[in-house]
Amino acid sequence: MKKLLIFLALLFPLNTYSALSEYANIIVLDKVTANTKTYKMRVGKNYAIDSLDIFVQKCDKTPPEEIPESAVYINIVEPEKSQDVIFKGWMFASNPSINSFEHAVYDVWLKSCE
Repeated sequence: MKKLLIFLALLFPLNTYSALSEYANIIVLDKVTANTKTYKMRVGKNYAIDSLDIFVQKCDKTPPEEIPESAVYINIVEPEKSQDVIFKGWMFASNPSINSFEHAVYDVWLKSCE
């Protein structure tokens, strides 16, 4: 967790402009069928995808003059099993393994913000 906070501080310093985006391009991989699909998700809206509910809270990207990076803050719920949030946190397009979503059937990661 400490490494994640340090990474976030370096990625989005307080004095740096960052652009909030209206949409997040999220990729969902079904590990059983090996199918991937990219979804264009509006920030602030809940999406039911297969057995997951994905809510995009914030999508942030760096300005064009800096190293390209997109980050999304999402909540993922599996309503068929419980209403508990199974993932809540930031995902990064350039390095999805920093804070990855671990699930037996699905992989979810950020492609970009727009």
